[in-house]
Amino acid sequence: MTRPLLFGLLSAVAALAAGCGPVQYITKVGDASNAHAQAEREDAQNSAPYEFTAASEYLKKAREEAGRSQFDTAVAYSARAEEMSHKARAISRENRVQGKTADKTAEKSPAAVADPFGAGDAPEAAEEPAPVRNRRGRQK
Repeated sequence: MTRPLLFGLLSAVAALAAGCGPVQYITKVGDASNAHAQAEREDAQNSAPYEFTAASEYLKKAREEAGRSQFDTAVAYSARAEEMSHKARAISRENRVQGKTADKTAEKSPAAVADPFGAGDAPEAAEEPAPVRNRRGRQK
């Protein structure tokens, strides 16, 4: 191969490799956004709040990193967001089948919500407050 041909070939490969980051990001963030929207439609924010919130934050962070042209990091965050969205959706489906929700107060009576400790289960108040001490540990 001649030197100009080799240089041209290497330049083309480098240009294509540089363009892969944004292309991968667009594809991955689109998949993650779709998975997040599906989890939201299935009410995952109530039945799987940790997973849904994690997916939301990973998606937000992926978009932030892409704004800084850190496409490899953005792709990783998008993949994590998609994974957490799928997990939230699965938990939501499982809870729906079992009839569970994350909000247990909806199942309790109004009296139980008003008195969360129940009758007589309230923690005892301290009989005597702890003495106030100065920096050297002496009582004031």
